[in-house]
Amino acid sequence: NGTQNYISLTTFEVPRTARGLSHQLIATDIEKGQFSLMLEDQMVLSGSVGQLIEMNGYRVKVNQLNAQNEDTFTISKISKLDAINKLASQLSISERGSQTGIVSLSIEGEY
Repeated sequence: NGTQNYISLTTFEVPRTARGLSHQLIATDIEKGQFSLMLEDQMVLSGSVGQLIEMNGYRVKVNQLNAQNEDTFTISKISKLDAINKLASQLSISERGSQTGIVSLSIEGEY
């Protein structure tokens, strides 16, 4: 279809036992904005874009979902410290030229 698939979540809270685990968010009926959230092969909740869903210790609000039916997004909840450390390990900062005062930032890897 030529467009980039993306998802935007404003809320993603998971039970303590599910932190750091990969979840799959699957577009189930894109016309109605419906999706399911899976952990391994178990559905932990389902709902619609724009709604705050609270179920099974999860709180999820999907703001935007641009996808086709059955498209899958992998998401996980990690601590702020882990997120900062991951970004810091992928970040490269260097000065452009000698004594220019101009710095160059680049990031490599999945983000």
